Amino acid sequence: MTHIIDLPSEILEFIGDFLDKRAILKVTVQNSTTIAAAAATTATTATATIATATTAAVRDSLLNIETLRAHARSDVDIRLRHPTGGRSTKVWEAISESLQKPRQIKVGGPSGLPKFEIDVQVSFWRAVSRFEELDYSSGVDQLGIDPHQWADLSGLQRLSYRNSSRSGVDHLQLKLFGPCHGLTRLRWLRGSGAFLAKDFLQCLIRSDWPLLDDLALDRISQSDLEFSPIIRHLPPLKHLRLDFGAFGPLSFGYLREYHFETLRTLDLMKSDRFTSRMALAVLHRCPHLEDFMGREIFMSHVVSMSIRPWVCSGLKRLGVYFANDFELHDTAGASAANRLVLEHLSRLTSLEEMDMLLNGTQRLIRSKKVRACRWRLGAGLEQLKTLTRLCIVRFDYMRVEDVRWMVGHWPELRVLQGHISSDTGTQRQVNELLSERRIKRE
Repeated sequence: MTHIIDLPSEILEFIGDFLDKRAILKVTVQNSTTIAAAAATTATTATATIATATTAAVRDSLLNIETLRAHARSDVDIRLRHPTGGRSTKVWEAISESLQKPRQIKVGGPSGLPKFEIDVQVSFWRAVSRFEELDYSSGVDQLGIDPHQWADLSGLQRLSYRNSSRSGVDHLQLKLFGPCHGLTRLRWLRGSGAFLAKDFLQCLIRSDWPLLDDLALDRISQSDLEFSPIIRHLPPLKHLRLDFGAFGPLSFGYLREYHFETLRTLDLMKSDRFTSRMALAVLHRCPHLEDFMGREIFMSHVVSMSIRPWVCSGLKRLGVYFANDFELHDTAGASAANRLVLEHLSRLTSLEEMDMLLNGTQRLIRSKKVRACRWRLGAGLEQLKTLTRLCIVRFDYMRVEDVRWMVGHWPELRVLQGHISSDTGTQRQVNELLSERRIKRE
């Protein structure tokens, strides 16, 4: 399926002839009121979508250059999946020669792309060099050549690269990334094989990406000792997402020293050495944090570290599992800690989403024989009346009266997930209550 968005008129007279003639064309025309138009033939193998700023609309037109030209404007986002015409150099040449204000090109999808011939790869990378952002997703690379010998990619600002291919190609991908000196975002979601930590570190030491402030990495196999220098040498980050089981105290120490003052997004949910005290340190010391996905936070640690306030007053999305680790007989201590957790949360008045389930993480915590925080009236829930922006909530062990209170006090609530009761009558009451308010229950 092929998606093309916001094409200028200059490109359409070139590209039209190279689209599969069996394609379905859907033209979406956008101004203050979005107008949709579609054109279709039979035996679909590709789809093209174009969004423009014109007020005109065309419906059920045949795919032709005149129709495309009528809806063309200058700002460009292109999305291509299984591009039939993309196997031709002429399509990529038309893109690279004709675009005036290219923004994003998104290539690939769940089923990936074919391996282009070498001459097409040259044209492909020349076309990519015109854009600010590349989102590439495929099981194969277009790296039979060195792209930098044929195109200047220094203007590329945002790069998302998802590759599920066999091991042994990471060095080619890193060779692609290194000279892209204008990168502000790098999201490298790799296939199999060892992460090239030493080579990645050399890119940072050479200051290949001095403007980088958004990084996502996965499948990192190195130890905390081996990976921590990367955290040390990164420019100050605003967004960090790591799928990294060995993220430990060394990496965290550098994260705290060099990035806490700038972080807005932190996702370490899949890092099983990211501890409760580390998570609390993030809440205590990251003043600009807006999105935080962690793991467990033990309620006893909230109590012992309560002398410091949670400074992330602008937090919009929070995903952690507050675990009651008090002894069963210490009901007074557990009750006080429960209220303290909810008191801290009540001050995060910008919150729009709270995920206190975290699926697999919750099962892991349960295996340690701890209990969940209680999200109930009488246990401190009423303190959360200040969170009027909440629209997505995932709690555990709620009662009907608790759900009724949430619906009454959180006017923006749209999704509620969590165990309530196995009783059929109770389930029906809750479903009716949520249905009345058009709240989705997951």
